[in-house]
Amino acid sequence: MTTYAIIGSGAIGSALAERFHAATVDAVIANTRGADSLQSITDKFGSTVKAVDFDQAIQSDVLILAVPYDAVPEVASRKAVWDGRTIVDATNAIDFPAFKPRDLGGRLSSEIVAELFPGAELVKHSTRSRPPFWLLIRSRRVASVSSSCRAISRRPARKSRT
Repeated sequence: MTTYAIIGSGAIGSALAERFHAATVDAVIANTRGADSLQSITDKFGSTVKAVDFDQAIQSDVLILAVPYDAVPEVASRKAVWDGRTIVDATNAIDFPAFKPRDLGGRLSSEIVAELFPGAELVKHSTRSRPPFWLLIRSRRVASVSSSCRAISRRPARKSRT
């Protein structure tokens, strides 16, 4: 059985917890502050969404990154190799507080995220995707949709210009 972890408990992480609960799909949720800090979420969704320690959450098959873009390297640094995992990138490369797109030197943010998780397959999540990720959860088609999204969410590594 595929295991799911929501990494982050802000607006996106909480909304995803709600969608997993509504779809009756078991998941765990974690943040860097510890499982005790997630009491308000587990009070609402505890029958399907369980709060766990961060290190336990990253052992899941599918990790949904619901953290600020700047926090992604910290998440990725917790393991050297992410073989067999699917990383769902729900981040946005935004400069705060200006709320403007970050200059990534012409690269896609997901290219950068993919490099941080060696061995993992990356799926870029967007609330504008059709159908949205939480509808995929509801239909329990996450794994098959993830497989079809991988090819379009990754670009080949850039060749050196030297």
